[in-house]
Amino acid sequence: MADTANPSGAPEDSTPAPSILDFEGDEEETQATPAEAGASAEADDDGGEDEASTPPVEGDDDTPSDEPEPEKETPAERKLRLRDGREVTEAELKKAFGEREERWQEVEAAKRDLQAQMQQTQQQAQFFEQQVAFAVQVAEQNLPKPASDDLWETDPITAGQQDRWYQKKVGELQHLQQVQAQQRQQVQAQQQQHFHQYVDGQSKLLLEKAPDLRPPEKRKAFYGDLLKHATEAYGFSKDEVDKTFDHRVMLMARDAIAYRKLQAQKPKVVEKAKEAPPVVQPTRRVSSAERERSADREKLNRLRKTGSVKDADAFLSRYE
Repeated sequence: MADTANPSGAPEDSTPAPSILDFEGDEEETQATPAEAGASAEADDDGGEDEASTPPVEGDDDTPSDEPEPEKETPAERKLRLRDGREVTEAELKKAFGEREERWQEVEAAKRDLQAQMQQTQQQAQFFEQQVAFAVQVAEQNLPKPASDDLWETDPITAGQQDRWYQKKVGELQHLQQVQAQQRQQVQAQQQQHFHQYVDGQSKLLLEKAPDLRPPEKRKAFYGDLLKHATEAYGFSKDEVDKTFDHRVMLMARDAIAYRKLQAQKPKVVEKAKEAPPVVQPTRRVSSAERERSADREKLNRLRKTGSVKDADAFLSRYE
């Protein structure tokens, strides 16, 4: 999870790695754009403007009114009420969606430029590191030996020359080693900078696509769910979760967590449904005519069974 989610590669140093779910910092106050709130926009209850009605004036029916007729509202001018209570026209909403699409394109272009810049920097750093490492290796192999004590006793002049030559080569080797160390520090600093830019970009993309995670407490709660489900259900370690920076993986994990929570609620819903009282179907209301026919059938059936005069009188009394 960590390898695929971190294409840029986090620099290996003692500095704590940033998180795409940075819920420790203060949340900037951001206002939802019409494009973000427009997905849940409701049509204005008023609809279009009602046509103005003027009471008729007696004796002036044929006289044309001097007042101009109200202009009809075009579809682009029709107002929509957003979830936060603001009202915008369809034209403003379309414009906001267009601006949002442009921002997405700018973010993707910046992401491609950053990846190209990172790749170029890594190639240049790798080439320079190879050259410096080769120069250090050659300098170490060709480093002369210092003058021995015997040479200082037998030929001090030659020993002094040899010692000066040795000190010169040692200085050149130390300079190359210093350049190598500085280059490694620069590469590490550049990697750290690029890495922070990558994480910041992924964090912005995540909040763009999941605006409900903007409040820090929401991100903290999501991180808790992510850590729980990733470690318990899928076997990831906390370190692997913390090294996941791709916003697409976060969105996929968010959907998976929501699905698992929904599945966990199914047994409770089934048990609750079992305990619910049975639904009583409403009985049909019987009319007076139907009641009379039913009573006649009962009297006729009783007469057929008994054949008594009393039952015959009861049946025929209705027709008297």
